[in-house]
Amino acid sequence: MKAIAKICLLDPTQSGISKNTGTPWVAKEFVIEVECEDGHRDTMAVRASTPDTVKVLEGCLKDDIIDVELGFASRLRTYRRNDGSEGYIRSTDVYARNVKIVEARL
Repeated sequence: MKAIAKICLLDPTQSGISKNTGTPWVAKEFVIEVECEDGHRDTMAVRASTPDTVKVLEGCLKDDIIDVELGFASRLRTYRRNDGSEGYIRSTDVYARNVKIVEARL
């Protein structure tokens, strides 16, 4: 999903070396606000994990406007409640790629 969004929060960049493969990794988490077609605003926590995307985000500040491609990964876990019925826990991760600065804060 492509979106124009305002950056509300930028966390520090995280980096390290993968224990499994020994390759370096980088990630940055941030919060954006997206205005929907009906005028409703959604706020989302997003994760970027490609070096190019993280590099662009490191040049951004709070309130900058970005053009971003968002992807979603959803998971569902079932569990048994005390009364014997089945319950569900849903989680959705939002990730970003192809970020471009549209309007930078001066």
